[in-house]
Amino acid sequence: MKSRPNWLTLAAAPALLLSGCSLIQSTVSPSVKATERSDLERKVYPGMAMNNAEANIQALGFNCQPRSGSYFDDAGQEHSAESFIACVKRPASISFYCDERTAVTLVPDGDRVGHVVISKAPSCHRN
Repeated sequence: MKSRPNWLTLAAAPALLLSGCSLIQSTVSPSVKATERSDLERKVYPGMAMNNAEANIQALGFNCQPRSGSYFDDAGQEHSAESFIACVKRPASISFYCDERTAVTLVPDGDRVGHVVISKAPSCHRN
């Protein structure tokens, strides 16, 4: 006798996979590992020339774009700036649906770095 697939199991499989991603998303620590933070802080720090900071962070595999408007600091507080450089690196897949991204925001003070924000969070694709 041939076994037939259980249609309820087949129908539920996509929902289980997607809910697994949301479980991963909610359990991934948003903090940056101390070693990674230390490495980044050695490459970009307040007081260095903005163009050098951007070049240093891009050399680490980050994609940087000039931005203006709102950004969030390390504590999650929203700030606003006329200009800043937003850099993102997506080095790790945490599932077929989600990546873990590291973001660095360089806020200028004149032609120098005034503030550096380093954060990490999951980024799930919603296609």
